[in-house]
Amino acid sequence: MPAADMLDEIVRLDETLVQRGFDEGARAGRARGEEDGLQLGRLKGAEVAVRVALFRGRLDAFINLAEKHPSVFPKRAAIALDQVKQALKVAERELLDPGSHDGFEALETTETKLLAVASLLKLSQRPAHETQTLDF
Repeated sequence: MPAADMLDEIVRLDETLVQRGFDEGARAGRARGEEDGLQLGRLKGAEVAVRVALFRGRLDAFINLAEKHPSVFPKRAAIALDQVKQALKVAERELLDPGSHDGFEALETTETKLLAVASLLKLSQRPAHETQTLDF
């Protein structure tokens, strides 16, 4: 190898090492980003699943109440309960569709409608000593 070529290699060694470090850092960063993204996705997915399960449980409790004690379940609350069923169905469908961005909005709608049912039943307004015991 001629001396001029060796000198060029020595001069370019710094650039070569910087580029190699950049490439290795990019690969390591991509791998770390994928792992972090996977963990975050699992965490957020679990949070959404808990929220959906909570809403499903409240809906089931209201349905049970409506069936066993129709006298304490006003007609407007029954109508609102049907809206909750539909909203939750939409939320579940949208959340399972990776291309949809409407799932979180549908969850907010479901929560709002559940609060409306609770309000119609005066659940949050009735003092504990005035509540009626209901067997489920």
